[in-house]
Amino acid sequence: MNNHSNTDTDARHTAIIVVDIQEDYTGKTAKPPFPYQDSETLIASINTVLERAVAHGCTIVYTTQEFDGLLGKIASKLLFKGVAIKGQPGTKIDSRLKIVSDHHIAKSNLNAFANPQLHAVLQKHHITDLYFVGLDGAFCLDKTAKAGVRLGYSVHLLDDCVVTQFEKRCASLRKQYDRLGIALMSHQAFLQSLEHAKE
Repeated sequence: MNNHSNTDTDARHTAIIVVDIQEDYTGKTAKPPFPYQDSETLIASINTVLERAVAHGCTIVYTTQEFDGLLGKIASKLLFKGVAIKGQPGTKIDSRLKIVSDHHIAKSNLNAFANPQLHAVLQKHHITDLYFVGLDGAFCLDKTAKAGVRLGYSVHLLDDCVVTQFEKRCASLRKQYDRLGIALMSHQAFLQSLEHAKE
């Protein structure tokens, strides 16, 4: 695989990675400082991407945070008010998010590729291009996107489908993206690239 960015998107080799759209972060079990602002708009935009992408033949993968073990539970309670602890209802995917595939990868730390199932699924489907949506743009999504680059994938963030609670950190991280080969684009631009590829 090579890092590259094409005008048109080959759906057969494209995966949408949906990061941490879970009840504890955006849904009905969220407690302050959650849910993320504008969660309704975020999920509506992601649903549009998922519906169109799967219709074109893209692979869809959902990743969810599940803090596990003693250290994981302590970290969750100290840093995040006890959210996303494995086995709790809040780890479930937000009920408003459309489920269009059975690829669901749980992660216990920031980088979803730490769970080897993610890379295995992508390899099985001959994926070369990753398009990320979800949260948090300053942590889990950022770490997973960078790991994707290291593994040789072409990595894109659908910018208007990514949210953060850490705007300054996120802005600082994004200054690195051009050098790393991570592309930012709108979800509408992505959908247009799918349509162009069909022509």
